[in-house]
Amino acid sequence: MRNRPEILILIGSIVIAAIAGIYLLFSSNFSSSVGLFDQILIRYKFATKTEIEGEDRWVNLFEDFRYKKDFDINSVEYDIPTGTLRFWERTIDKGSREKGSYLEKCEVKIPKKEYRTLDSEKTSEDSAMTERYNAYTKWSVIQPDSDIEKAVNEIAEKFYTPRLSKSKEHEWKTVFKDKDYEYEVCKDYYGYDGEILTIFYKQKDVDIKSKFFVGYLEINVKNNRILSNKDSSNGKTVPISPGTFEEAAYKEMSNVIK
Repeated sequence: MRNRPEILILIGSIVIAAIAGIYLLFSSNFSSSVGLFDQILIRYKFATKTEIEGEDRWVNLFEDFRYKKDFDINSVEYDIPTGTLRFWERTIDKGSREKGSYLEKCEVKIPKKEYRTLDSEKTSEDSAMTERYNAYTKWSVIQPDSDIEKAVNEIAEKFYTPRLSKSKEHEWKTVFKDKDYEYEVCKDYYGYDGEILTIFYKQKDVDIKSKFFVGYLEINVKNNRILSNKDSSNGKTVPISPGTFEEAAYKEMSNVIK
């Protein structure tokens, strides 16, 4: 049987959690895209996070003989209502003559799978001079298996923020092939807002399978047409032609979003 102090502590914890839940429910910062319990957990994780010293603060994303990419776990910020994540990413140049590091402050809209650069800083290994820039880049779509996707998912592991993808290994499926290329679509990583479907694909060289291009196409599911100009105010579209990769990709992903 529990003693009286333990019972009081348990009751106190439940009351605090209930008050926090009620506050979030009626707060203007409440986000319907993130569950109430998740919001409480995210706020708790950020409120109790500790600063990591030295190089341990940099979480590795990618490395080869040319360069290394990592991000600063201490710099992570998250806005619950908008699902916006911010952090500093570092690229260390190891292969070129101008060795040095390049820092970028990334802003990610998780629900839309988009990101942009807010600030950047370049430091040369041969010079003590550091160049700083303050320039907002355009929003770009986050590709599957990219360093940005990996960073967002790594942050989710620590702070319980939303992930960009459910699994570490994406499910790619071949849907079309011609004499030059083979096309695969990513079945577990896509964008869909009820009208526009964003499909990510790999275009592989038939003769050299290791040589491929990762791209995406956007389809208006209401009229089955491809959005040909994302930045166009009039939303120009082109029809999906029969017997094409676009038709095969749309058919495959239509079954996924049903």
